[in-house]
Amino acid sequence: MRYHNRKSEPAGHHTAYSSLNNADKRVTRRLAAILRIAEALDHSHRQRVMKIRASFQRGAVDLQVHARGDAAEDLRDANRSAELFEKEFHVRLYFRQALA
Repeated sequence: MRYHNRKSEPAGHHTAYSSLNNADKRVTRRLAAILRIAEALDHSHRQRVMKIRASFQRGAVDLQVHARGDAAEDLRDANRSAELFEKEFHVRLYFRQALA
C-alpha cells in the first residue's frame, strides 16, 4: 500500500487513488491512518506490543499499550505517525505504555 508511511498521503494526482469514488477514498485514507499506527507500534521490529486497550473521550482516544519491555521507541514513532489518524477521525490520539 502506497500510504503506509508518513512519506505520502493520498492525493488526487495518484492514479489509483484518483480513480476511486469519494466513499472509497475516505476508506482508503482511514485504513492508511490505522496501518501507519500499527506499523509505528512495531518500529523496533521486536514485536514488543502485545495488547492495546483503547478508551474514548470526547475528541480523544487514549491507547494504553501493553508491551514486553520498554516500548518507548515504538511509542515515539506512533506519536509521529498519528497526524493522518487525527485528521481523518477528528480526534487527538494519546499513547502510553501500561505499567507491568
